[in-house]
Parts: sequence; structure tokens; C-alpha cells
Amino acid sequence: MSRIRKGFSNQVFQVLSSPIRFEVLRLLRLNRTLTYSEIMDRLGLEPTRHAGKFAYHLRSLIKARLIEKTDDGKTYRLTDLGIRVLEFAQELNEYLLKKAGKLLVRSSRMAIEEFDRFRIVSSLVKEAQVPLDLAESISLEVERRLVNLQVKYLTAPLIREIVNAVLIEKGLEEYRHRLTRLGLPVYDVIKTFEKASMMKMHVEDVRGIAGEAVLREYTLLNVLPRDVADAYLSGDIHLELLGSWILRPDIIQHDIRLILAGKFPSLPSKSPATLTSALNRLRIAAYNSSFEVNLDQGFDMFNVFLAPFIRGKRAVEVKRALQMFIESLRIPSTLNVNFGLEIGLNQTMENLKTPSGGEVYGDYQDEVLTFTQAFIDVLKKGFSRIPLCNLNLIVKIRESSLKGEWVELMKNLHDAMKLGIPIIVANLTDVNDNISFSSCGFKFEPFSEWEVETLAVPMIADVSINMPRLAQISKGNDERLWENLQKTMDKAIEAIRIRRGALENRIKEGLLPTISQPDDPYIRFKAIFSSLGLIGLNEATIIHTGADLSNASSQATMLKTLRRIRSYLDAGRDRIGLTSICGEEGSSRLVNLDLNNYGKSILNSQGFRREPYYTDVCIVPLEYNIPLSKRLEIEEKAGSIMNYGTLPVIEVNSNEVDCEMLFKTTLYILSKHKQLRCFTYSTFTTYCKRCSKVFESYWDRCPKCQNIATVIQYGRTPPLVKPIYRWTVEKRANMPFRKTYGVKDFEPLISILSSA
Repeated sequence: MSRIRKGFSNQVFQVLSSPIRFEVLRLLRLNRTLTYSEIMDRLGLEPTRHAGKFAYHLRSLIKARLIEKTDDGKTYRLTDLGIRVLEFAQELNEYLLKKAGKLLVRSSRMAIEEFDRFRIVSSLVKEAQVPLDLAESISLEVERRLVNLQVKYLTAPLIREIVNAVLIEKGLEEYRHRLTRLGLPVYDVIKTFEKASMMKMHVEDVRGIAGEAVLREYTLLNVLPRDVADAYLSGDIHLELLGSWILRPDIIQHDIRLILAGKFPSLPSKSPATLTSALNRLRIAAYNSSFEVNLDQGFDMFNVFLAPFIRGKRAVEVKRALQMFIESLRIPSTLNVNFGLEIGLNQTMENLKTPSGGEVYGDYQDEVLTFTQAFIDVLKKGFSRIPLCNLNLIVKIRESSLKGEWVELMKNLHDAMKLGIPIIVANLTDVNDNISFSSCGFKFEPFSEWEVETLAVPMIADVSINMPRLAQISKGNDERLWENLQKTMDKAIEAIRIRRGALENRIKEGLLPTISQPDDPYIRFKAIFSSLGLIGLNEATIIHTGADLSNASSQATMLKTLRRIRSYLDAGRDRIGLTSICGEEGSSRLVNLDLNNYGKSILNSQGFRREPYYTDVCIVPLEYNIPLSKRLEIEEKAGSIMNYGTLPVIEVNSNEVDCEMLFKTTLYILSKHKQLRCFTYSTFTTYCKRCSKVFESYWDRCPKCQNIATVIQYGRTPPLVKPIYRWTVEKRANMPFRKTYGVKDFEPLISILSSA
């Protein structure tokens, strides 16, 4: 070896002789890049006392070519030589420990270290509050077992598994529970990547799923009581979005007036002067709130509260401002934004005072109509070139909308529905006050004051009961079904209470600073809505009575049960409403658990489906081939009991039904099914990325360019309109079996309306 090489290698080994310099290499291996101050901080060095010594160590490492500055000149990283030297040092350390007969542990610090039994003692005392003498005894037993293991090296997770095994064998399960580490098994991580790829997610989605998995385990282990957690794990109840369950509410309804008045955090107190600036405030509110809401946020009475801003404006100016606003919300997002449109104003709305105080909204009826028409036109134009899946309309039809210029506007709305724009029709023709709705049909119905109970309020809507399971174990006995229901409801109600408490804690901790600051809240959390969902009501009816809800006797039995559930909830102090709208995750999870528990007998009610799942939003399964009039009748009867909402979905054959027929069908439903508070029409659409065009109906290839790879199909799941590749596997498999309604189905209803 030449003198130069020999001198350089000696220099490298001299550099490594310092524990501080060796620790710097290890820190950079763990963190890839660190700044000067970050390295000092992690070494526990004080800048005022140790700056000179630390600078010397850093220069030595650079001179030995073990580390270097990155391109920005602000951070340091390992060189290739530094990586090789560190690996060699670790191998040498491992060799020496093995020769000495020591147990080796590969630590989280990227190092092979000697096993230290007292770390187990420290962990047991600190993390699980085990008494010191008992911790000593357990650590000795663990060491004995580890010595007998024939492995090259130990890992921290393996040691923890042995500790947990010893705790369980000694009957110390409570200590083991406290010692539980949260995280994803390797297999689950691999499956997460596969799922993300299949559903065309982003890498940030993968990271979110992994983080939610940790919080899901934490909630089950440390937040929920054991009986409630067991009810979830066994499949008696379902808790949707458990990974963010204790962090934020599911839905919020905004109050546009508060946002415009500067009552929303980070917005100026001075009211906006133009439509553009008003819409910009709503955009900021929607974006900032998106981090603190799980599912959906609504801007109710959108066309009423913004009507004063368009007085004296030309239609083209209004459309330009709305187009910019919609484009600003056109972002890939799993969070839905819905806009409540008042179609006609009733007396309460007309007499509602504007923020200025000198006028009422009834003075702006012409502007409300103009604004609504402009908004629909802009949406139709935008949707024709790319779908708007995270934007939804709640069209609230009042009595006054059935005459005059509102009629033409309603026809235009049905043209938008036929194009596939997500629109829910809300029948408020006999309602004087306000009722708000979410994107998937959850209902915010006031108890006393509609202004403080339907605007600027949250909802938690993720606790559901497995109705087919209860029917299965009740074996056709009505009283036994009711007893089982009460026990399960009590656990579900306890879960709701716990979640409310968790959200109150997040507010006190200041972790929901946008929607609810501790001192000056924007959202009224005291008026929170909490819903209890019933999954698989139709399947439960078949199991319990032997026939589905279209059978008069079976229907009567289940409606009686629903009334008992509603009375039970109303008698409580928790203000919990009943709904059929449940999370799609639960409809698949619960049926698979029931298959494991009861075998295929649980599927006697699912002969109409290729892949089983429990009905989760509608009362009547979408796959049922029954007349539309019968479907509407059943949905209305059950929906009138479920005070927090149902969402009947009418699947339309868009190839043969025009907007005029849809409009007349809506008039029929409004007049003949007044207790059917909301419903929606569903059609499939196809988007071609190459042509930048949306086509009606489902197409395997673009009708224009004939390309297969560039098309994306969309449809209602049924709670929301989504790309079909983001549907659950079960719902994709059953899509061809959905009952679609065409001219021959709508004409009899329209003829009844005409004869009346």
C-alpha cells in the first residue's frame, strides 16, 4: 500500500476513534440529511458551550471524506465512503459481540448492540406501570428464553413479543394491554400499496392509510371500553373511518353569513363588496375546513345568501365569477362539498333579514332566480368536459317553485341530472323552516330554532348496527330481536358518547382551530347531530320473517321495530337520530364477518347479488327488480321513521329517458310521496381524458376516439358519485344487476299525475 493510501486510511480510523464523530455518522445514516444545528441538538450539545468542539469534529469528518455538504450548502449527508465505513464498523462490532458470546439486538438506531436486560425492566416500569420487583422477574424469564433462541440477532419487536407472551402466561393481561405497540404488519403494508394502485390513489394516500391504521388500533385499545371494542371487532356494530374517529367530525354545515361577516378564522371582519370576493371567502373556508372534517361540508342556502351580491350585475359577469369559483374547487379530493339551492322561497326565507339589516331576502327573489340559473349553466358547461365528483347540489324544492319562472329552472335542473351531475332533490313543499342535507342525504332537521340547528353545526355519522346479525341470532322471535337490539344499541350509544367527548378534547387542545377555536368557535358543537345507522335492513327482514320488505306482513313487522328503535332513541338524553345511510366499509366488512360466523346460511337473503354486501343507504336494494311505485312506497314508509335521513336512488336508463320525463316524475314524487324528504336520480357517465369530454351512459371505450385506456366511468355508489374504479369490489361486481328504470316505468306515474 502506498504511503498516501496508508496515511488516508489511518486518518479515517483516527476519525472513527471519537464516539461523537461515530454518532454523527449514525445520525446521518438514520436521517439522510441534517443541518448543523439539528446534529448538535440530537447529540445533546449546547451551542454556547460546545460549538467550537463540535465544529472541529465536523471538519474532521469532512476532511476524511466521510460526510459532505448537500447542494444547498445548508445540510450534511454521508458520502459513499462514509456509508461503507459505518457498515464495516457495525459488522466489526457484531463480530466482536458474537465472539464474546453476547446476545445481539438490531436496534431502531440502525445499529447492532449488546442485549441489555435492564431496558426491559425500564420499559415495563415506564410504559406499563409494572412494579419494579415484578419487572425484574419478568425480564429474567425473557432473557432465559432469548438465550435459547437460535437466531442471528434479535430485534426490538421480537423481544416485545416474548415479553408479551410471558405477561399473558402469568395472567398479567392488563400490563400486556398497556405495553401494546401500534402499527401495521408487513403484509398489511404490502396490501395497502396494492389497494392504492388498484384505486389509482397517490403516495400521500398511502401514508394517510398507514397513519390511520395506528390511530384505529389506538382507538380500539385505549379509547373504547372493552365491550364496545369487542362489539366492533366481532361485527355487532360498525364504526366507519375509525382511523380518524377521535380527531374530527364527519360533516359540517357552514353558515355563509358568518363567513361573509368575518366570523370564520383567518378572514377579515370587513364584509366583501363583490361576488368574486364573497366566493373567494367560501373557497378559503372550504379549503381550510377540509383538514378538520372527515366526509362532507355544506354551504346551505347558497343562492339565497349570495343573491345580494349580483344586484345590477349582468348574467355573463355572474357566470364568470362562478366559473372561477368552481374551477378553484376542482381538485382531486375525497372530501365532498355540497351547495344547498332554494328552489323558490317560502315565507320564512322571504322574511329573513340580510346582514345589513335594512332588507330581507324576499327583496332579492329575482336575483336568487338569476343566480341559480347561472350556477346550473356553469356546472353543466364544466361537467361536459370533465366530471365534478366532489361537488354536489342539494336542490330544496319549495311550494312556490311549482309555478312561474321556477318551472323552467327546474327543467334545466333535470337536464343537469341526466348529464350525471350529483344532485339530490329535497321535498320541502310542506316545510316552513329550513332543513339541511349532506351530500349523501343525512338530514339536519331542527328541534326548535332552525338558524342555530341547521347552519354552522357538525354531525358524527359513523356508528351502525349489524341488523342481519341480530335477526340471525333472534331466530324469528320479535321480543328476542328487540332485546338483542337494545343491548347492541346501548353499546352503539356509548360509542357515540365517547366520540363526542374525544372531539370536545380536540377542541380544548386547540387541534381543530379552523372550525372550532376553544374561545371563539365558528361551529356550534353544542348543537352536534349524532346518527345511528342500520345496515342491511332488508336482509334482516328476510332472515327474521322469511320475506323481504315488499311483503306487507314482513314490512309491517320491520316498521314496528323501527318505531321502537326511534322511540328508544328519542327517550334518551343523547339527541341521536336514526338513519339507513351507513358507510360502505361496513356493508362489506360485516357480511364477511357473518359469513365466517354463520356460513352461507346468512346469504339466503342475497340470492340477487353476485358478491354479497349489506344494503347500506337505500331501504330497498338497488338490485331489486320491483316497480318504481313500489320502491318509492317502501322508501317513504321507512324513511318517515328515520329522522336523520334515507337516500332512495332511482337508477335511470339515460338512453331512453329525457329531462322532461324526469321533471314530470319529480312532480309526481313531490305530490304523492311528501314524506319522502329526499331522493336522487342516478345515471352512468363516461369521461375520455383524450377528448376532454363526458358522454352519457357507460362506455367501455370512448364513443368519439374509440380509445379504451383513456376512459373513466362514473356512477353513484349509492351514497356518492365516484369513478367506478373507486367503488368497493362488491358493488363493482353487482353493477350490472342494478334495476334501471326507463320510459315504461315512468309513464304510469306521469299518467297518474296528469289525471289528478
